[in-house]
Amino acid sequence: MAHEDPSSVKRHQSPVNRSKKALIADLKQKISHISKTLVEVFEEIDSIDEPSNITAAEQTALAVTRLRKIVAIRKRRNHAFPEHHFADPAWDMILDLTIAMAENRRISVSSLSLAANVPTTTALRCINQLKDEGLIVIVPDPKDGRRRYTQLSEAIYERMIKFGTVASEK
Repeated sequence: MAHEDPSSVKRHQSPVNRSKKALIADLKQKISHISKTLVEVFEEIDSIDEPSNITAAEQTALAVTRLRKIVAIRKRRNHAFPEHHFADPAWDMILDLTIAMAENRRISVSSLSLAANVPTTTALRCINQLKDEGLIVIVPDPKDGRRRYTQLSEAIYERMIKFGTVASEK
């Protein structure tokens, strides 16, 4: 039985590994860009005066309504065009988590991965990157040690509610 030269195995696997590494690097770059963009958007939002004529509950309800519209538009877009052109799992996750938190719903890591509409490994990398950047928090399920829940950091949640409140309905 002839043994395969280990260097030929490495050469054979190399294009695949390079492709995965390139995909991971690209994903990290996109998530980093989204994080930086969110900081810029949030700084702009923070400079806007909150509407003084509505309560916090009304502000949250308005924000959720507008964020749901954004999610619906994104879903329609994904049906009309090939998804790989518009894959933006980090933003989709942040939108979903904002709405869930406003409605006092918890989203498990696995559910968030599925909702992102990207391969599970891509979604999990994205979740870890968002966690590392302090945008989301992962908390264990006290009733089931195997399950973990995701939620936005409080600062990001408050900014997303403000974003949803001031976002144009047009």
